[in-house]
Amino acid sequence: MEQQTVIDKFQAFVAAEGDTLLRLLFWAEQAVAQQLLAGLKERGYDDVSMAELRLMQQLCLSGARITELAERMKLSKQAIGQLIDSLEKKGLVVRSPDPEDRRAKTISYTTQGYQFIADVIDATLVVEQTISQLTGSENYQRLKSSLQQICDVQ
Repeated sequence: MEQQTVIDKFQAFVAAEGDTLLRLLFWAEQAVAQQLLAGLKERGYDDVSMAELRLMQQLCLSGARITELAERMKLSKQAIGQLIDSLEKKGLVVRSPDPEDRRAKTISYTTQGYQFIADVIDATLVVEQTISQLTGSENYQRLKSSLQQICDVQ
């Protein structure tokens, strides 16, 4: 298909439908992420990346294996391993032998990691309150409910 044909098709779609849901979700996710990272920076976490934050949020309070994290995050074990290496250097997580499988390691929060998660919760509340005020409380709750329904389909 020719470039101009695709451009015309996209422009017609946007004219009729507005931006695609995927693009809007991506931009919204980026805006929320930037606000959250800014809130964490105010709390002294200026060297945590979004990828590291996502991993920290996926790590169960009791710990998880690298393979579990890779499956949950849809990333390779190598990518998860690199994130864990970085988080270990920052003192937020620790690797320990898995009691059920001597070959495996369990990743868990350090004391500093638990404090980080507590600060993430506080920063998240501020971001979500800001968005609720921006959109209106009812619209905000409908948005969350609609997004949850989309997630539940999978």
